[in-house]
Amino acid sequence: MCRVALLLIVILSLIQVSSAWAHISYGIGEGASLHPAMYGFRTDDMVGVFSIEKKIVLAGGEPSGGADDRASDTSDARLGPDLLNLTIEPRVLNATVDALNVSVTLSGIGASPPAIRLVSPSGGMSAEVQLNQTVSSGSSGAIYQGDICISEDAEPGRWRVSWLRASDSQGHTILLGEDELNAMGFPTYIDVNSRGCSPLQG
Repeated sequence: MCRVALLLIVILSLIQVSSAWAHISYGIGEGASLHPAMYGFRTDDMVGVFSIEKKIVLAGGEPSGGADDRASDTSDARLGPDLLNLTIEPRVLNATVDALNVSVTLSGIGASPPAIRLVSPSGGMSAEVQLNQTVSSGSSGAIYQGDICISEDAEPGRWRVSWLRASDSQGHTILLGEDELNAMGFPTYIDVNSRGCSPLQG
């Protein structure tokens, strides 16, 4: 009799160990369609002594709060001014006689003047200038200008914009590199003629 009872206990324990559950909940998403919540749980009870809970990710996603959470994630606007215009003249610079004029138009007056930095073809030389405000009139934005003098002994070749830095009236700063300026359709280089030697030659 004791052996039968013991055998029944062992069988019940094995059934309990092998039992598992996974739950997939459904919610109403955009367009009032049902969609899986993409998560579940599995619990293995080891003969009542301890249990192991496993998180099951069915579609590579975490439990989500739905459309409201997704909307809040995309609602954060980029802080800083908008770059409305950038001009660099001349595009071919004779370093012995010319100065490079840079003009920047921002969406508003910044807490500090914008600045721009150019680097030589090898990256071994650079030129930087902080621009001064010249005009500010309503929707046309704030215009800043400045001249960059490149030495006649500077490295010749294509100098590129390394970065342009600008801030808004609250002090929020943007730093735009060559790729970002290119994507916005602004000029990002000049060709310099000078008496200098290029370390890239030879």
